[in-house]
Amino acid sequence: MSICRKFLYFISLSSLNSLGQLSRDQAELEFQSNMNFLITGPDTSQYLGGEWILRLRDGESTTLRCSNNGTTTYTDPNPSCSAGTTALITQGDFDGDGVNDIGQYWSIEDPLAAGQVEPYLDETIRIRATPPSSLPRPIGAFNWTDRSYSMFFDQVNSPLGAIEYDVTDYLSQRPYSSGQAEWDRHNSEIPIGDYFFDFPFRGWTPTRPLMFTVRFPHVYDIQAYPGQGSVPVGNEFRIPEPAPWAGGKLEFDPRLGMNFQWRGINLVTMRQGDKVLFSLRNPSSDAILFPTIPSGQPQRPILIGDFNDPTVSAAPSGYEVPSGFFAPGQEVVAELIHQRELAFNNTVDRSTRTFRWNVSLVDSYDGFATVGFPVGSTNIQIDPDFDFDGDGWSNLMEFALQTDPTNPDEVPDPTPTLRQSGRCQLFVPKRPGSGNQLIYTIQRSSDLVNWITI
Repeated sequence: MSICRKFLYFISLSSLNSLGQLSRDQAELEFQSNMNFLITGPDTSQYLGGEWILRLRDGESTTLRCSNNGTTTYTDPNPSCSAGTTALITQGDFDGDGVNDIGQYWSIEDPLAAGQVEPYLDETIRIRATPPSSLPRPIGAFNWTDRSYSMFFDQVNSPLGAIEYDVTDYLSQRPYSSGQAEWDRHNSEIPIGDYFFDFPFRGWTPTRPLMFTVRFPHVYDIQAYPGQGSVPVGNEFRIPEPAPWAGGKLEFDPRLGMNFQWRGINLVTMRQGDKVLFSLRNPSSDAILFPTIPSGQPQRPILIGDFNDPTVSAAPSGYEVPSGFFAPGQEVVAELIHQRELAFNNTVDRSTRTFRWNVSLVDSYDGFATVGFPVGSTNIQIDPDFDFDGDGWSNLMEFALQTDPTNPDEVPDPTPTLRQSGRCQLFVPKRPGSGNQLIYTIQRSSDLVNWITI
């Protein structure tokens, strides 16, 4: 290792020990360890897959949209564009679509050249060190994609004085599929601790291979219960009892609203910059059903926790969807996203945790009572054990046996039939869409005093 390389390594380490904001003229390493979970009960969950994304960017430019029918690219300079087609791409893929853009003119402003990391040398990138990890050895580049580009700027206003700008952009993606084995692999390959990455320093040559070393401190992020290695530590995301779990789904009567409560998102797991977002989605199309989004607007979940706000003193432990948005019989998927934004000088952690659970919207007696009785009915009259219409059947019995508890002319008639085998059969259709909110129990008696549950 040369003296210059040792010096650069020392500078990198000494400048990355404090929490701070990235400045525009710094190379930025973005680190994402993303995980997706399906919550299936108070103590159970499934890992749906995830990914490890690393992206190193050094330099930037802002793309403008000019007046030629929204077109942004030209094969020749176009002074009629209000901002001018100011940059000629001389190397690389400017828009990241996988196609080389050499020879195109783009309308951009305010470019910033790479100052620390050399472009077009993805084969030299190395992960220098990690915490104890099961990552394959030797730790290499992990399929880095070079998205760097070079351009001459400003071609319209100063064609003879245009300056060449290099913008460095390296991307690496490591996917994880669903299942317990993949969850274990994800955790074992990307444990908590310090990661050191080597990138080619500006001016790198084979005879002078100076490296720019970046340290990323990977800190704890929330997971689904029971957590890593099936050993709970007390901060895992979960929806415990007494939530109305039934068959791997939460049951709510939407006429009563939906009061979602959870554990695990707290002042221990939340850090400065973190956000929590919530939505209810269509299980088939994944479209957002709540919050209500005006036509033509982008679909976005609702922000329910923002630790960018210094006045925030508590993490969201639940969210209540009011009545009026849904009806019994619908199925929806609840989604909660924990989104990190934690900067350490040259690095930023933008990891996400996505938690989903299925929700069945059922027809309960309490929900029915809000709309099934005349306006002005008292609490006593709509009590499930009260006989509102005086026909000898309680409100709850008529609800369960699908007759109108406000109409004395509608009376349940669960009549047993005698089969040829000599057996007596009683068929009672269950009220559809009631889920586990309505339990039917049949009893028999020979003296109307002593009853035996069948």
